[in-house]
Amino acid sequence: MQNLRREASARVMTRAFRFNLTILCLAAGLALAQLPPVPLAGGGRFPLAGYAADLFVASDGAQSASTRNFMLPETWRHILTLPGVAEANLLQTADVSFPEGRTMLGGAELGFFRQHVGLAWVQKPRSDLIYQPDANAGLALVSESFTLRFHKRQGDRLQVPTPSGTRSLEIAGVFADYGNERGSILVERRHFARWFGNEHVRSMMLIVEQGRDVEALRQQILADHPGLTVYTNRHLRAEILRIFRQTFSITYALELIGVAVAVAGLGMTLGSVLLERRGELTTLRALGLSRSEMAASTAIEGGLVGLSGLLAGLLTSLALGWLLIEVINRQSFGWTLQFSLPWNQMAWLSLLVVGAGTLVSFAVGRWGANLPADREE
Repeated sequence: MQNLRREASARVMTRAFRFNLTILCLAAGLALAQLPPVPLAGGGRFPLAGYAADLFVASDGAQSASTRNFMLPETWRHILTLPGVAEANLLQTADVSFPEGRTMLGGAELGFFRQHVGLAWVQKPRSDLIYQPDANAGLALVSESFTLRFHKRQGDRLQVPTPSGTRSLEIAGVFADYGNERGSILVERRHFARWFGNEHVRSMMLIVEQGRDVEALRQQILADHPGLTVYTNRHLRAEILRIFRQTFSITYALELIGVAVAVAGLGMTLGSVLLERRGELTTLRALGLSRSEMAASTAIEGGLVGLSGLLAGLLTSLALGWLLIEVINRQSFGWTLQFSLPWNQMAWLSLLVVGAGTLVSFAVGRWGANLPADREE
């Protein structure tokens, strides 16, 4: 077996040019196959990681960032009085205009976000003043897409127009917001309500008392207010993941196609090489080398080529993934995805590619071992 490995390695080196082309094609196919999962595997679930609320309540049809559907004060105040509601975070929104364009201003209980919602920070606040309602009237959090669109950064001041006058706000922190490409500004809700003179709420996040039936509370809210949409935490997570997987389902087909094309190309290259080596194969058989040993040698040869292509493909996919995250996404959407390597998926892909390449090479080797020296093609 050691002699077979040495012979296979020598053949790969002597036919370096042809195998280099095969390795490049294999690497290109694997890079395109692995590219979508690399930047999205971990990043694709970032919106779900920090939401610990039990119920999410909104006016029916108010699921987009540009919605104008709201809940009246009497509606959300009644919900807060229902048995089982322990804590709540109310979100108010309004469109505001800057010379560079329009964006969304939101008001929420920022302390609730700190305690129950793990925001994905691009630049974390330097102090806890942003979470103190009595001290944060001049502070705001902004989304990453806002900073890129309006060319702002942490510490800069914003002149925000409101019905009660222009408010000067300092950017205390920058968070990643994957649902609003226009950008968003987030302030304490009590200040928002005072500036805009209303308490119309777009959505609510509810924490249910421990031991209470979350589904029963959901049904009660729907019965009292049929015009609302109420999701449990589990249902919302499942729905988001369903949409996400459905959106990117084509990427899994691309993986299979990329692997299939790459392995087929490897098999065709080895087949053409064996056709050129018909005389050599006849000599090896005359010297006593069995067909199985010749096929095993070709399998080792294909495995080495497949492994080389795999390594090159994975490195290329990492480079393309970095380009997609750091350049293309930021320029196109104004946000940065969280980079995460899908180690399990990469391991299975590696086993699949090397294993399939080796098996295909073994089959091609068996076929080549039976070629007569004088066969005309």
